[in-house]
Amino acid sequence: SERKSIGARMSVQRADYRSGGRSTSFGPEIYGRLQFSEVWSATGSIGANFTNQRSLRFGNSNSTSLSFSGSLCRTGPTDSLCAQLSRNSQNAATGDLLQTTSGGVSYSRKLSNLDSIQFSLNASRYSGAQFLNRSSASTFLSSAASYNRRINGRLYGGINAVARQVAQFGPDPKADLGANVFLRYRLGDMQ
Repeated sequence: SERKSIGARMSVQRADYRSGGRSTSFGPEIYGRLQFSEVWSATGSIGANFTNQRSLRFGNSNSTSLSFSGSLCRTGPTDSLCAQLSRNSQNAATGDLLQTTSGGVSYSRKLSNLDSIQFSLNASRYSGAQFLNRSSASTFLSSAASYNRRINGRLYGGINAVARQVAQFGPDPKADLGANVFLRYRLGDMQ
């Protein structure tokens, strides 16, 4: 059956800088959740960020930015799939207003009572331009995969693999690739 919920909230943030400047932000937001069926659900929020920044060097600056987030998920008996997208703003220590836009997809599946797999793919873009009279942006891409297996009642093992890449103004650094094999032992009473 379809189930809904909705609400509202307000965030307030103030930062004082050593240079003598300060910034104040107000962020009203409306959020909600919708359960389409036993396996499908969605969450979302939308709001605005009103920021006033004062600098001894650059004077006053007012800005307004949109913020939102949303996710759509399918959760079944043995697997789950989720996609999410978000955008928000925050004040940096330099006085810049930084904007972050992120999106990703994740999937997990239980192969048996003993083992499972997980995959994820994410992208984030960071940008900012304010008192420093500059415009900069960086994009981070990451993907991960893992396999987990229960060896016995207390011992677990598996493998993780990760790949990361950064795209920015100027030469891009090389991609970061990594993998590890792990063993995990569970302590304490077994229920």
